Amino acid sequence: MKHTLMMHLLGRTSIMMAAALLPDVILCLYWGNLKEGRTFLLEFLVVVAAAIGFLMEGRGHKKQLSVKEGAQFVSLFWLWLSFLGMFPFWISGHMGFLPAFFESVSALTTTGMSFLSEDAPYVMWFWRSSLGWIGGAGFLIMLVTVLPQVSGCFGLTLSFRRSMFFSSVMRPMEHLALQVLGVYVGITLLSWMLYALSGLSVIDALMASMLTVSTTGRMDVFHWFESDGNPWPECTAVLTMFLVCGNLLRYWRTFQRKDYKDYYGNPEMRFLLSIVVVFACLMALHLWYNDIYPLGMSLVHSFFHVMSFISTTGLATEELIYWPDLELYFLFLLAFVGGCMGSPTGGLKVMRLIVLFKLLGIEVRRTLHPHMVSNVVVGNVSVSSKIMGRIMIFFFLYIAVFFAFVLLFSLSGISMSEAVGIAVGGFTSLGTSLGLVSNASLAKIPDSIKFIGCFFMLLARMEIFAFLLLVQIFSVEIRKKW
Repeated sequence: MKHTLMMHLLGRTSIMMAAALLPDVILCLYWGNLKEGRTFLLEFLVVVAAAIGFLMEGRGHKKQLSVKEGAQFVSLFWLWLSFLGMFPFWISGHMGFLPAFFESVSALTTTGMSFLSEDAPYVMWFWRSSLGWIGGAGFLIMLVTVLPQVSGCFGLTLSFRRSMFFSSVMRPMEHLALQVLGVYVGITLLSWMLYALSGLSVIDALMASMLTVSTTGRMDVFHWFESDGNPWPECTAVLTMFLVCGNLLRYWRTFQRKDYKDYYGNPEMRFLLSIVVVFACLMALHLWYNDIYPLGMSLVHSFFHVMSFISTTGLATEELIYWPDLELYFLFLLAFVGGCMGSPTGGLKVMRLIVLFKLLGIEVRRTLHPHMVSNVVVGNVSVSSKIMGRIMIFFFLYIAVFFAFVLLFSLSGISMSEAVGIAVGGFTSLGTSLGLVSNASLAKIPDSIKFIGCFFMLLARMEIFAFLLLVQIFSVEIRKKW
């Protein structure tokens, strides 16, 4: 049977990648980088040809996506983009096949771990920024279209008070995708403008906005935050990270209804703001008490890095490895929190933590009052037992997979702290550019562990359950054939 719908979706994915390649071709011609220009032009033509072929094969596709097709497409989406994204790094000769694939996966999953050298051509760094931006957009599109059908997103519907309709029919899915992509592009344009006004060049500002909005990070090689005391790039970064921590679909609904109190008054956003304020104040007081910075600078550095970690962006203005252990521990915890549901950030997401904390409180009270009848309510929404069960399953899978990969990384010969740091960077999409784990540790990883690391990052972006569902589907098919 021909998978026409899958071909159609892969064709549209290829069109998105071709659109991302075109600016690099233009920049190579403008800067006179003929070697890289030929590489990007060749891939652009190949991707366009692949898109045409997929779309022709996908003509007459059905208009509804099944659960099985959704699980398959989630995997194919990330793998296809990763293979397309690696070729400029590989064909240009800047790195080998496996490091190039690792680089592409790291960028698309907005992780930030990188083997690209600081003296690499500027267009290669622009391509890596473009891949990160595409990865953030792709994750959001998957989050509001395919993943609700595959796994229910383990609590995504709680962020919309049941007013947002997730459908398996193509037209409503396209409508939601355009909404979330419109907000994503709008935040990118705003960030680009603010970075340009803060003193960065037009291209630097575009790269900075793509890296910040997608939560990819890895700005440390450009030294944009070391511009002779100019605070505006840092202010732009903080504002952008705060915006992308929010629920982008709720942004759209708030803009339509002009009800801004509805957005910032919802429990998820209040809880996120509470975490940021509490952790930043505690860190600032501790830094000031230990004479690391004056009180004012302690507050500035604390709020900046709390936003950087909770948004899993990966920006840093200081050498954090020299900070006290308490601050490093706080930042380590924040990486697992992430932003709101419907945001491009990594981590567990705030809404899931709210449900877990409420479940914990109910179980404690039930111990004292065994016959108590209780229900988990988030805002005005009563959480069903099905959603609570899915969130607990997701939390168990998240922790179990994380420690399994810590074990695999530790088998490569690196220290346990480095293994934990790299696993945190890969699984939360935080990266290792923050100084908690230096990038030098990546060079110690053998090729086999690099391959496992690629799978690890992709698994995190698939929200785990989609991959397990795909394994289940394939195992059933194999049993039928035998």
